[in-house]
Amino acid sequence: MLEHVASIRKVCWGTLIYSTLLSAVLVADDPPLPAERPRVLDDGVSTAVFYLLDEQGNRVMMPGMSLEELERLQRLDEGLAVTGQPYSFQSVSIEGKAEERRADLTVRVRLMIDTDAKRLIRVPLRMGNFHLIAPPDISGVEEARVDRAPDGDGHVLLLRSDRRREVELALRMVGAIETNSRSVLQFQLPSSPTTVLLDVGEEDLTAVTEGRGDEVVRTVSRDPAGSRLVVESSGSDFRLAWGPGTPIDRSTPVLEAKSRWAIRWLSNEDKPTASVDLTVTNLRGDLAPFAIEFPAEIQILESLGAEFVPAGEATVLNGGQRWRVIPANAVVSDEIKLQFEMEFTEQIADSQRPLVIRGVHVVDAISQGGELEIRGDEEYRLRWLRRSWVRFLPTETRSATEASSYRFRFDRVPFELPVWLAARQRRLQINPRFDIRIRKSLAEIDGVIRVSGSNMDGRSLRLDMQGWRLQSITNQDNGEAIESLADGAIEEVDLSTAQRGSGEELRLKLVAVRAIVSDDQFLELPLPQLLPDDENLFLQPGVVAVETEPGLSLVVDLPRSEHIDPLPSADDEPRRPAFRFELQAGAANARLVGYLEEERPRLTLRSTAEITVEDGFLLAQTDWQLRSVRGLSGRIPLHGNLSEEWQRWTVTVDEQPAILRRDAEGSVELISSELRGEQHRVSFRKRLPLDAQMPLPTVLDISLPRPGVSELTTLGEVPVLLIPGGGWNCMRRSRVDRFLN
Repeated sequence: MLEHVASIRKVCWGTLIYSTLLSAVLVADDPPLPAERPRVLDDGVSTAVFYLLDEQGNRVMMPGMSLEELERLQRLDEGLAVTGQPYSFQSVSIEGKAEERRADLTVRVRLMIDTDAKRLIRVPLRMGNFHLIAPPDISGVEEARVDRAPDGDGHVLLLRSDRRREVELALRMVGAIETNSRSVLQFQLPSSPTTVLLDVGEEDLTAVTEGRGDEVVRTVSRDPAGSRLVVESSGSDFRLAWGPGTPIDRSTPVLEAKSRWAIRWLSNEDKPTASVDLTVTNLRGDLAPFAIEFPAEIQILESLGAEFVPAGEATVLNGGQRWRVIPANAVVSDEIKLQFEMEFTEQIADSQRPLVIRGVHVVDAISQGGELEIRGDEEYRLRWLRRSWVRFLPTETRSATEASSYRFRFDRVPFELPVWLAARQRRLQINPRFDIRIRKSLAEIDGVIRVSGSNMDGRSLRLDMQGWRLQSITNQDNGEAIESLADGAIEEVDLSTAQRGSGEELRLKLVAVRAIVSDDQFLELPLPQLLPDDENLFLQPGVVAVETEPGLSLVVDLPRSEHIDPLPSADDEPRRPAFRFELQAGAANARLVGYLEEERPRLTLRSTAEITVEDGFLLAQTDWQLRSVRGLSGRIPLHGNLSEEWQRWTVTVDEQPAILRRDAEGSVELISSELRGEQHRVSFRKRLPLDAQMPLPTVLDISLPRPGVSELTTLGEVPVLLIPGGGWNCMRRSRVDRFLN
């Protein structure tokens, strides 16, 4: 029918042949229709059938319907009507009696019908495992009946209604009871607030339900008629099971015990001691005297909280002792707190014969659990074996100087926890770094050895110097000298005499030198070796940084070098060395092999010159702005015709006096300690007397110095300024302009 309505909405309502008749009904002021239905079509089709035009304009015959039905379908299509189920359950109540294998039940169902048009409504009642034994009693509706559902899923209520109303029905039914060790009755009900009252002819019953989990069941005694089972639920499917209950002796205590152990075990030479807090609770009333048992390996030193009377040998903890605990008469309570100080009698415990902790047993307690904490000295580590009912509880990380603590939880008593102490291996970690500076005839080591660890008492560090002459060993943090003992080439450093600052790291500063014997510029440098005689010394890979003094260049022969690997330069180093190597950990006979060469200077020069005649003297001055890329080591060879007059020149470097010196080959070189950086200002001055009687004009040759290096870059031309004076006039010749070419 909804498909027909959809087709109706696709065409204009004015195309209905029956539209004039509908309009007459909808308008309140129109006159009533004639009693006889007019013949609309010539072929005699009655108004119970009308035609619609489809989208192509073809007439399609459709069966007629009432105006109310048409309006109802239109409202449904427009969403103005609710399409949900036209009924809702208000409550279900069941009352009956159980007899052997059957239950006679009266089921009352209240529901609300919500409709505004007369139609057939189907209400599923379910209850497929119940059978009707009498006609149903239905009130609140005229046309109704109860029948089996066509799909076999229980019963269904069929009714006709044209308005909103409340309907009640009462059903007399029979259900089968399953019997085994207990009786079981199944319920298959609608989802609705449900109450079940079931009378059974037995006493001292226990009843349970299995279903959604929201069912509430209780047993009400109806002596001498038996018992009544009351179930309150939200309906749907559940099972009600009942059977004879176990007689309860209200005088028997129900004990629950919780204990907390604090065990102190400092070393294998000491006996462990323990403080135990035990709380015992009676869940069924005031606490009466009860019994506890102690293991055989425990000796009680002190007990508090009650009176303790020996009661013979333990029956659960074999070989142990049983004590009777009598609470104080002055305090009546369902709980008591006991305290014990005890000592374990076993003296030796190791991995072969561990100490076994078994707990304190409360006789007849239904649950016994608690926590156990073992504290020891920092020099020992606790070891244990895994056992049932005991689990380890991880704790927060502590520093190595704090006492060790281990926590466990146990869920029953007796339990077994085998434990023993193992001495900690306090290991030291060694990280060396050697900074080597190579000069022409001497090599220097400025090294730092970092020692990390918590226990340095009585510990020493041995170094094989490999031919290096030790200058000093100090504490880098405070500059304090560290004691060492020399045994040939072996230096033994006493770590216990060093005072450490914050943390656990000691930094040893090592200074040593070694003469360089150059054979055809060949260089071989053995490196100091750390000797890990103690197995608790962890040697880490070290760092070797090598640099040369200005004017020297090192070519490393890696294939012939031993136990070193190249490393990239580190960005965090304040001065980047020429080479960095990784020193393999614990390697013997590590050595650096290479060749030393004098580095040829590479210079960039900007120069000016000035020649002045003053008071009978000719003054010559040349200034350099010098930039060194490499190779300066406090001297610069000079080039120029200075062999005869070099002593007339005076020179300064960065405004500091410098000297000119002639070598064995007759070459002149500039010597200054300032010539070690990248940029310098060098100034040359010469004063030459003039003979007033010399014939004029005359020619004076003035040779200006320039660096005598092969890799020299001159920036721009060299301006020469001539300043006459004292009646003299000066002219320059081209040879002067080209003296630097």
